[in-house]
Amino acid sequence: STTPQLLHLGDSNGPIVPCFTTPPLNGPAVHHKRSGHTATLLPSTNELLLFGGVSTATGKWLNSLSVLQTDSWKWSNTNNSTKQRILGDFPQPRSYHTAVLLGDEKRVVILGGNDEAKSFGGQSVSVLDTSRAVWSWFHPTCRGRQGVPSGRTGQAAILMADGTSILVYGGWDP
Repeated sequence: STTPQLLHLGDSNGPIVPCFTTPPLNGPAVHHKRSGHTATLLPSTNELLLFGGVSTATGKWLNSLSVLQTDSWKWSNTNNSTKQRILGDFPQPRSYHTAVLLGDEKRVVILGGNDEAKSFGGQSVSVLDTSRAVWSWFHPTCRGRQGVPSGRTGQAAILMADGTSILVYGGWDP
């Protein structure tokens, strides 16, 4: 579905009482219905970034980035948005990847996932830098003491307390 749902868990001091609501979207909906994508919130700007996934209409893997302004509930597609351009090469289309916001709350790390032919390993790490007016993608070269991880999809990843290390766990190589 292209309609976001908010899950309210109640008062922070009271019991958890789950309740779903639909925010009032302004303007057109996101351009692709998708599954297997990631959603990452930039807290300083209240922008929700949707990246990748599989189009539920066409079955094609996506590498598009759509942004939901959660203050105004308005979508924009950064591939052709008048708001901003993104420099650099977008990551390869993928689904069931992870997206982790670093501790600076300006850089989002995309790793793993799969497309129709393969899963992406440790050499397929991409970073979206949102610290400037014009955002940019870059693709660092990865190293590892025990080697770079093999391809994985459907893994979990969390940011560690140091704000720059990401713990990746699980997943499989389809």
